[in-house]
Amino acid sequence: MLLGLAGLLYSAMPLRAQFVWTGLGTNGAFTNPANWQGGNVPTGTGTPNEDVTFGSAVQQNIEFSSSLTLHNLTFT
Repeated sequence: MLLGLAGLLYSAMPLRAQFVWTGLGTNGAFTNPANWQGGNVPTGTGTPNEDVTFGSAVQQNIEFSSSLTLHNLTFT
């Protein structure tokens, strides 16, 4: 019973999508897939499951073309 309850609680937790800035694109555009690990760009539209990490990267000047809403923003 306890294991079943733990499984139910775990399945109710939202999964977080992790996005890591690599800055390997030809520009610093946030929307450029080449600047993101795996080529996946966060939508930034308020989806409550997007965690974005900016670390030491080739491209340090990040260009935003619109406002963003993210779950978590980390600078390492």
